[in-house]
Amino acid sequence: MRIDVRSALQVAREAFGITAATGELLAGGASANWSAVIHGSCAESPKWVLRCCLRDPRPERIGFLAEFAQAAHRAGLPVPVPRRASDRRWWALDEDGRPWVLLPFMPGRPVADAAVTEEAAWSAGAVLAGFHALEVPPDAAARPGTDSVWAAWVDDPHTAWQSAELACGEDSGLLEPYRPFLDELHRASGALRDLPGPAWTHGDFHGHNLLTRNGAVVSAVLDLDAVALRPVAFDVATAVLMLARTGSGDYRLQPRLAQAVLRGYEEAAGPLAPAEHAALWPAMVLSQLPDPGHLAALRRRGLPLRPALVRPLAALHALREQRPLPTVPRPRQEQRARLVLVCEGARAAATGPAAFLGRLAAAARPWWSAAPSGADPGDVWTVHAGPGSLGESWPVVASRSGARVRCDGRARELRLSPAPGTDDVLVPAVRLLRALLRRQLLAAGEVFLDAAVLELAGRGIALVGGSCSGKTSTLISALSRHPSRLVANDDASVRLGPSGVRACGYPRAVEVRWESLAHLGRAAGPLQAAGSGRGPHEPLYMPAADFAAALGVPTMAAVQLEALVLLAPAPDGPVLRRLGPDVSARRLQSLLAPADPYETWLETHLPAPSPPADAAARLAAALPVWELAQPMTALAESVDLLAAHDLRGPR
Repeated sequence: MRIDVRSALQVAREAFGITAATGELLAGGASANWSAVIHGSCAESPKWVLRCCLRDPRPERIGFLAEFAQAAHRAGLPVPVPRRASDRRWWALDEDGRPWVLLPFMPGRPVADAAVTEEAAWSAGAVLAGFHALEVPPDAAARPGTDSVWAAWVDDPHTAWQSAELACGEDSGLLEPYRPFLDELHRASGALRDLPGPAWTHGDFHGHNLLTRNGAVVSAVLDLDAVALRPVAFDVATAVLMLARTGSGDYRLQPRLAQAVLRGYEEAAGPLAPAEHAALWPAMVLSQLPDPGHLAALRRRGLPLRPALVRPLAALHALREQRPLPTVPRPRQEQRARLVLVCEGARAAATGPAAFLGRLAAAARPWWSAAPSGADPGDVWTVHAGPGSLGESWPVVASRSGARVRCDGRARELRLSPAPGTDDVLVPAVRLLRALLRRQLLAAGEVFLDAAVLELAGRGIALVGGSCSGKTSTLISALSRHPSRLVANDDASVRLGPSGVRACGYPRAVEVRWESLAHLGRAAGPLQAAGSGRGPHEPLYMPAADFAAALGVPTMAAVQLEALVLLAPAPDGPVLRRLGPDVSARRLQSLLAPADPYETWLETHLPAPSPPADAAARLAAALPVWELAQPMTALAESVDLLAAHDLRGPR
């Protein structure tokens, strides 16, 4: 059976159950494997990549790589996960016994197809750190590893040279130019022997194996064939060499790109150890030495060896001229600062670069205030963001904040680093701080509601309702039609006190559903300009401050409530009626919200008790409770009715 597009289509149909109609050879370099893009029978059908595994056809290795891809994907890394064949194996054999693997097609273009940007280099470094953070199980050393001989070039270069000669056969003369570099590597090999313990490494982390959709963020990582346990310095060195080079075939390192790769990596994983930084140059040399397994696989495919042996020599000559890598100094670490945020008596702190904390304080205003520098209690929960080695050994928790989070519950400290493919931790930091503060407030007696809160014509009103009840749409209509101030959208808490009921808001993104825009009148345009969505007819999202600015209204942290208004759908109206205490209590009971439904792993360290059993009844007794029955087409009439009505009155 020949290896061509026709045979690939046959394997896709028969072994994987894909309705494959057409395909084309996947462009690439001197790869020992053979790959084709497979198209379905219609334009809407998903595309696939079918790969014939010639480089390492061992079934146990293919199975290990598939399970590794699954684990990496679960950890948030943008890697393709193979599809099982019809017999539930990770591979299928053709009639000649060759294994094939089916992968989802990953959109984007290779980072190396254009000049690498600093943003892409930073993103690549952060993604690489995600690989190195993957858990290494106790039996990892027994997993079927790659046949790379990198370690052999350090520990037994004579045997490694013989293996390379055997793989080259009659082309072994092409190896001779490498001899001087082996001598230089031998003199520098001490740095490679002093490295910290191994981690899971990609092994071939360069611009052709990284995809991007916008030129700034790495959207996919391809080709896991070389995954193995190695010191992380090997991967970091390869990434710096291949992403910071001046261009194809020109391996002079550009300082700004080298710095960007290291900055992205160290901000996510913490600073490299001195030994790791010292090993970057010899690790770069090591990464360019011949790999006998790869050379042998090329010969099996009938591909010429010269390109695979000549290109690395250009890199080695450039590295010799740049030793000891003056273009890759250790990145300067920004001075870290500390910010303590206060909300209604609850406190939480954050540390990080001063510029980051300035952005954090701005995002928190007006809902949280910064404590004076002399009023730091020192024993509050603290979120550490930005570069730094603190917390590298703490366990990773199942956070939904959008970042990688490590926790030391006994010390009440969290370590926050960007998730793979992202470049900022501001939003995750706000989410974690919100969870910490709200849990404290719940323990202090705060009650949380599914409610939007505003000050409408000088009166505090809470619009209460479940999901899709029209809270945000009614809030927008009120803010855009009457003098008002924003307190909270869909996320509020109330506290009963001697002087009444006080409602508080929290910094949280606002979601505006696309279908609501048609009913929002003149507010729709500014919101569309301010928000961002995943695509046409998808919800718009924007920070609360941007939401208020788009509507031209101020924000406020809290307000004294005059009434609760329960929203209800109706075919016509609007109709506003006051509810009795018993009905109000029953309706409110179902609308009490958890303080923190997202970071549930905090329950072990900072429990969130259930609200008091009589919370809804006490709230109904303390405030007038109204029902506003309205169709979406009558939002303007609804808010005009609210603004004009005496909500303290009996009807």
